[in-house]
Amino acid sequence: MRMRVLLLVGVVVAALAAAVGVFAYPYFAGPPVTVSGPSPFAGCPFGAASGSVNYPNSEVEPFVAVDPTDPNRLVGVFQQDRWNDGGAHGLIAARSSNGGATWQESWAAFSKCSDPASPYDRASDPWVTFDTAGNVYQISLSVTTDQETWEAPTVMLASGGCAIAHVPELAADVPSTSVGW
Repeated sequence: MRMRVLLLVGVVVAALAAAVGVFAYPYFAGPPVTVSGPSPFAGCPFGAASGSVNYPNSEVEPFVAVDPTDPNRLVGVFQQDRWNDGGAHGLIAARSSNGGATWQESWAAFSKCSDPASPYDRASDPWVTFDTAGNVYQISLSVTTDQETWEAPTVMLASGGCAIAHVPELAADVPSTSVGW
């Protein structure tokens, strides 16, 4: 009886996979390549708080996404110059158009170190994704170290009583390429 149930479950899973069209690009590990260089935020005066220690040229919390329309197009994001008590000087986005053989860096204005006009001292928890049309989206948890002038938080999505992970996650809406979640 147990064997028939397992066989039935296996057949159902295989049928669903075939119906949905499950598929993945073949990826192979190649030789290590350099993705990041010296910090573009070296010497940035923003983000310090009492007792904080900054680690220049540190890169943590990497995350990589692959374009579903072109498997050679990759975007990776990571924290640059991490603080011992949370956050970093900024977030770096590295892109590759040749499957990861070479990379070019850029960054969005998630913190004052990446754009002095930003209201945020530190950036953390990078996430990146592509939608089905190949558009890329990036999100950050950006904070200020000035704890005396905090503003009321803005609710972007209420959990409805469900637990929410501490890391912001971003997914592009599959039916519509104009909405990111």
